[in-house]
Amino acid sequence: MIYYLLGACILYIVTLAYFFTPSPYLEGSKFAKKNQTIAILVLGDIGRSPRMLYHAGSLSRAGFKVQIIGYKGTMPHQDVLNDANIQYQFVPQLPTALNNQPKWLFPILGPVKVLHQIFFLCIILGYAIDPPAYILLQNPPSIPVLALGRLFAWIRNSRLVIDWHNLGYSILGLKLGAGHPMVSISKVYEKIVGRNAYAHLAVTDSMSTFLRDEVRASGSIKTLHDRPPAQFRVFETQERVQFLFSCDATQGFEPARDKLVVSSTSWTLDEDFQILLDALVAYDSDVAEKPRLLVVITGKGPLLGHYRNLIAGLALKSVTIRCCWLRAEDYPKILASADLGISLHSSSSGLDLPMKVVDMFGCGLPVLALRFACIHELVIEGLNGRTFSDSEDLSQCLLGLFAEAEGKEHLRVLREGAIEEGKRRWDGEWSSVASTIFQKR
Repeated sequence: MIYYLLGACILYIVTLAYFFTPSPYLEGSKFAKKNQTIAILVLGDIGRSPRMLYHAGSLSRAGFKVQIIGYKGTMPHQDVLNDANIQYQFVPQLPTALNNQPKWLFPILGPVKVLHQIFFLCIILGYAIDPPAYILLQNPPSIPVLALGRLFAWIRNSRLVIDWHNLGYSILGLKLGAGHPMVSISKVYEKIVGRNAYAHLAVTDSMSTFLRDEVRASGSIKTLHDRPPAQFRVFETQERVQFLFSCDATQGFEPARDKLVVSSTSWTLDEDFQILLDALVAYDSDVAEKPRLLVVITGKGPLLGHYRNLIAGLALKSVTIRCCWLRAEDYPKILASADLGISLHSSSSGLDLPMKVVDMFGCGLPVLALRFACIHELVIEGLNGRTFSDSEDLSQCLLGLFAEAEGKEHLRVLREGAIEEGKRRWDGEWSSVASTIFQKR
């Protein structure tokens, strides 16, 4: 009798497993030939993940159906929203009260957030979408994305492609401190779990070298540099004037008298905007004859309120600072209308590059960028921009370009270099690098 009961239990378990195990991708099947789906796993605000949205557009144009998995928040660009081949799977957010807690609560609330993510990602990756031919995931965040990506690539017979934007443990180190045990655990986890994939894409040559030498990653490793898409372009004079007078952020700006400086940020710890504020104070107090500056800082993030309070306390005469959030359609326009761009991105790992600089070059906008390990892969000193190390260095760059007699000519040379660099576009870069990875199966 006991053997019959045991057999019935085994049959019951096998039956459950058969019906509830996620279906795999069957290469060469009729379904696979008609449904070449790629799952893009962001686990961030989808609208604020431009590189992954560019991937989605490129994959759609290559004939794939795309499922983007992440948080609902900022509205993506209309080109992506209106693409019939791109669909969205939204992960529910934790309550805001649980996300914005002091550092000492992280060991308690961190695991809660991870369990929440695991639950909904398992439902989406296992059941809500068709078996994907490829899973393309963004790293960071690393926990739990890398582990789940590998698990469901195995369960659903998908090819895993990791797009390395930065290192998750280096960002965690900014929050908790480099010596925190969680950072050490995250580092080991990221290197081991992120090692094996069908292919790895890196944002810089330095990142590719790191993956090859330090992570010892298996699979193809290719550098896919960020490049601007078509909406980032150089404006004609009339387009510039029209936008400057229609945009709320530039009201009161006089193109013949003033200079427009633009920076964008996610207001996080890897960008020290105190450098910019100190440089603007120094510019304002300098006795040299100089144009007025309108400095527009666009972006959202946790430190925005802190810096708004600091800006409100400045008594500047020749500098106006405005913090705002622009629609996706207006962001390229303000870059194309500006005289100079500034990047405070410092890179927690020293291996990634600021996409904002790529966008600026796409609009022909010369850049002043904070100096760090691999910035030379993008900003070439004296050709398409200049680099600085501190607020004094930055203020001297601003005065040199706007107050000194030869500054106008220097700015013209930098603008020509930015325009030339901006001719290298995302579609061409993706076609030559990534298209060889994403082949129909």
